[in-house]
Amino acid sequence: MESFSTDPFIEDLAIAKIDLEESLQKLFPLEREIVLLFNQGYSTRETEEMINLPRATVQDTKDRAFKKLKRMMDGEVESIFK
Repeated sequence: MESFSTDPFIEDLAIAKIDLEESLQKLFPLEREIVLLFNQGYSTRETEEMINLPRATVQDTKDRAFKKLKRMMDGEVESIFK
């Protein structure tokens, strides 16, 4: 039987991806939508046009959502890059 050696870094990344997906689900729907749009490369202007909200609302919601994600993911992210 073949034995596979796994890279601990790859394992940590896989765990972080799962944790990020779980953390995204904890955001409010609007926060999650905005984070996903920014993650896909859309600008603030493009995002505001797509979801029909003022620029300030999009920016504030994005900032709040990323701060929440950072707090939720803080331990996992730090452990990966140590």
